Amino acid sequence: MRNAILRRILSSLATLALTGLAAATLLRLAPGFDVEVSELDGRTSAETLRQMREARAGEQDIVSFYGRYLRDALQGDLGRSRSYEVPVTGLIAERLPVTLKLIAWGLAGAWACALLLALANIAFPKVELGFNLLTAVMLSVPAGLVALLILMGQRPVALGLAIALFPKLFSYSRGLFKQNAATGYALAARARGLSAASFLSRYVVWPASPALLAILGLSVNAAFGGAILLETICDLPGVGQLALQAALARDLPLLVGMTLFVGALTVSANAVTDLASLYLTRGRGRA
Repeated sequence: MRNAILRRILSSLATLALTGLAAATLLRLAPGFDVEVSELDGRTSAETLRQMREARAGEQDIVSFYGRYLRDALQGDLGRSRSYEVPVTGLIAERLPVTLKLIAWGLAGAWACALLLALANIAFPKVELGFNLLTAVMLSVPAGLVALLILMGQRPVALGLAIALFPKLFSYSRGLFKQNAATGYALAARARGLSAASFLSRYVVWPASPALLAILGLSVNAAFGGAILLETICDLPGVGQLALQAALARDLPLLVGMTLFVGALTVSANAVTDLASLYLTRGRGRA
């Protein structure tokens, strides 16, 4: 188990570092990176233009810039935003609670509905056609349209995130539950007259727990992606909206800091759920 934890930590750190480098490189190569909007304003003084160009001089060599950025990030300094002119750490700390609340409620709602309806499908197989139609309809609705409906109806933004995540979580959970319910020992237990609650908990849900934990980590990644869209359309001042604004403003320190911070959260979530899944699988194997 120790070796698995060490390998997971090393792979997570490598993934995080490469993700930050990729984000910095893509933004550096984006058209118009070296041009500030204020440079097109004839009222901008020559001294101001000189200071702006000097501030960007250290960003020309992306490898050197990223090496210095990682060194400072390890000391807790994520740099200073060029567009907001404040430390990146302060911006993230100010907006993070909004995004975490959105993701927490969205994930909780999506997972609760997905698991409950997946179990209902196992307990009442005749309603499977209705669940198939519901899933197909929800998968076909664009996420942007869901966000607009949430905004127009003045509903909680977390509801939009739950709606976006629910169909895939439901399909995956139902597939696992159906597979477990069809095993020989599950059918034998049901034939012996085991109660429905005991059957579902012991032979359907519990065997699926390692796989469900693994998909939980992936759902956190998907939730962060959905939060960017929802926060932008619904004008919610969270980390997702800040990331989009950083990309549009070509704010390299802010975007790299955002990428590393959000990447650290998602990588940590994946690592924890994967290790928990591995622990359950090995414990079950020893039993």
